Amino acid sequence: MGAVTSCCDQPKVLEGDDAGQVALVNVAQTQSGSAGEAGEARKGEFGEIPAVVSVVPVADVGEQDGAKASDAATPAGAGADAEAVAADFNKRMYARHFGARGLDTKKGSFGRRPSSLGTDIDPYVEKHKAEFSAVLELEKPDGWLKLEDLQGVQIFKKSIPGKPLLYFKGVTDFLSQKSLADFVRKATVAEHRPYYDEMVSEAATHQFYPPYYKVTQLFIKAPPLGFISPREIVLIARMGMQPDGSLVIAVQSVDIPELPVRPGFVRCNFIEGGYVFRPLDDSNTNFRVTWTGCVDPCGSLPQWVANIVAPRQALSLARMKAWLAARAARGA
Repeated sequence: MGAVTSCCDQPKVLEGDDAGQVALVNVAQTQSGSAGEAGEARKGEFGEIPAVVSVVPVADVGEQDGAKASDAATPAGAGADAEAVAADFNKRMYARHFGARGLDTKKGSFGRRPSSLGTDIDPYVEKHKAEFSAVLELEKPDGWLKLEDLQGVQIFKKSIPGKPLLYFKGVTDFLSQKSLADFVRKATVAEHRPYYDEMVSEAATHQFYPPYYKVTQLFIKAPPLGFISPREIVLIARMGMQPDGSLVIAVQSVDIPELPVRPGFVRCNFIEGGYVFRPLDDSNTNFRVTWTGCVDPCGSLPQWVANIVAPRQALSLARMKAWLAARAARGA
């Protein structure tokens, strides 16, 4: 698993699997200060972030693809849209990246979700296209206010008319990864999050049926204010490929009766959002990652407090980047 890179105590990590997890609201203290030199821990608008091995500025996205540009399954005809993608596109792309065996299943203690029964992955992705479309819409630059560049991560917030809570977005480039599959396995494991996110004390994968969906739970420390309860959240993440080779992980809260709220905690609501992994070239090793969404911390936390801390969600990309770099340096 690797050493803890955050400033918190050794976290309790529960048993779990790979791929498809997400984060939630960091109801944390805010600090201010100016950014330091590249490669050093910094203090910015949202607090101190651990140093990364190297800081690479986010560049323009180049030609995109999945495994290799020459190998990618693409729609027939120049300029064809997603409607023209072959009916088994997701199935073939999943096998190409993750192999015939794929990722390990974890059945969990509750029943499999009905929408994933008796269907292949492509009809399943089609059933949930609204969730994937929502993530891709949030990835677009429209309406976002840039707050800061911190250790190669661009941090944004967005107010949507009629919605009281702010949305967050972080964008950064992850270079020289082993492959998309290896990157996703390491970066999206729920049980890894306590090692790089100081606000997450525990994480568990409760159920995983790849390539359909994954159910995870995160437990969030209470800020040192004395009157705010710790939070927890139950999430479902779904994975879908795009015609340009990008991987989208759509995330939202899910209600599972077998996973009641832990006493003393308040359950948050992840309204919508997720990850986009966009390849930057043909190498299958360089990716632009967008992490975006909106979280309702629920309980009695004032809305204005929730909106102050909402953009902190984007900082998890910087911490993940530092943690992955440290793992790579150790050969993990």
